[in-house]
Order: sequence, then structure tokens, then C-alpha cells
Amino acid sequence: MTDVLADTSVWIQYLRHGGIEPLDAALADRRVLMCGPVAAELLSGARGETAVLLRTRFRGLRWLPLAEPDDWYAAAELRAASSARGRPVMLVDTLLAVVAIRGRLRLLTLDRDFEAIAAVADGLDLRMLST
Repeated sequence: MTDVLADTSVWIQYLRHGGIEPLDAALADRRVLMCGPVAAELLSGARGETAVLLRTRFRGLRWLPLAEPDDWYAAAELRAASSARGRPVMLVDTLLAVVAIRGRLRLLTLDRDFEAIAAVADGLDLRMLST
């Protein structure tokens, strides 16, 4: 089974409402990886005991090393390619796509910007979820 990287949009939905099947299954099988940008985005919105709880839970996940110099170059290229097609995207999103490709991970997201990235990113295993 493929390991999973869930972007911030999926984690927010999961933490607020639970029950996101692909994430639930991957968590149960210990196939979910965490990375710095996702953790930082989530923790920047958390306060008090919620932040402590998230840090504790995130420590229990495997962490994806991020980012090699070539990851930054590839993220910039993806961002430029997407912008050239009229779909500008966030740098962090392109970086997540690059590390997902490098790690051969399935990227779970609710964020439609990843569709624009997938259009220019060879090898991105993208799973668009719905709420």
C-alpha cells in the first residue's frame, strides 16, 4: 500500500469533523507521513492545549525529510509552469507536490490548486477529496 502525505486542508477537515476515509485508513496502517510546512501551518492556528495535543500526535507520525536543494528548484519550476498556464499556485503547495513525487507518496488534498500542479507535475499521485 502507498504511503500518504495529507496537506493542510485535509488535516483541518479531519481535526474539525473526523471521518476522512483515506486518511483514517492510512493512519490505522501507519502509512501517513508529516512534513514541516503542513505541521507549521496547522500549529500556527492552534492555541493552548490544542497545540500541545497536535505536537504530541505529530511526533507519533513518520516525518518526511524536507527539502533538498533540488526540491526547491523543482518546486520553483512547477510553480512557474502552472503560472504560465494561467493558474498561479502557492510555493508551499508545489513543494509538497515535489516531496510527494520524490517519496512516491499519495498526496491527499481538498485544495483545487493541486489540480493545476498535477497538470504540470509528472508522477504526482494526487487524490482529490471532497467534503
